[in-house]
Amino acid sequence: MTFNCPGLHAREECGTHLLDTYPDLPLDQTWLTISEPNPPDGWIPGSGFGGPSPIAAWLGCLPGSCSDLAQPPACHLEQAATGQRIICQLLVDNLARPFTFTLHLRKLYRQVPFMGMTFAWPTLLDVIVDGVTHTVLCPAGPNATTDCGSLTFPERPRSVIIGEPAPPPGWTPISGIGPVDLTSPACQPSSCAVTVVNVPSSLQIRVHAF
Repeated sequence: MTFNCPGLHAREECGTHLLDTYPDLPLDQTWLTISEPNPPDGWIPGSGFGGPSPIAAWLGCLPGSCSDLAQPPACHLEQAATGQRIICQLLVDNLARPFTFTLHLRKLYRQVPFMGMTFAWPTLLDVIVDGVTHTVLCPAGPNATTDCGSLTFPERPRSVIIGEPAPPPGWTPISGIGPVDLTSPACQPSSCAVTVVNVPSSLQIRVHAF
């Protein structure tokens, strides 16, 4: 049996299914399974799913062993003109799927044309996520850009602050440090990419007003 839940409301009816004939089997040999093979994006099955288990269990009483239930049984027996039948009212809940959040980090050493290309120096970044500091190593590399790896968190953080407390000698970070704007185009709901850019310290331009 397949039910279609239209997905228009937080709580809705998914339909009714009537069996043409009642299975001529004992209740402990008639099995019921509830599953949701393809939950909507962002949701996971919560309560109300399970099985296979005998219909007797859904009635709240296994043969020879009845117990008090915290909730009313999902199914009950009803006498119809054609004989006894089982009526089930099933309620299932979905839970919001927690989105993990991944922070991708890169390091760029920006040169000027007359100085030629450079290589990436090894350095450490301090990444403070919701008040907790994570130290990330940006390795040395043959090119001006190096991949510092990624940090993954169980959910989207509220704040991210990046610092480079001890840049390589002769290099100064000019962008990518400080608070990260999680609403910028570089950030998605489940990820964000940040490049920390350094320039030669001797090439910094200072403007003085007189």
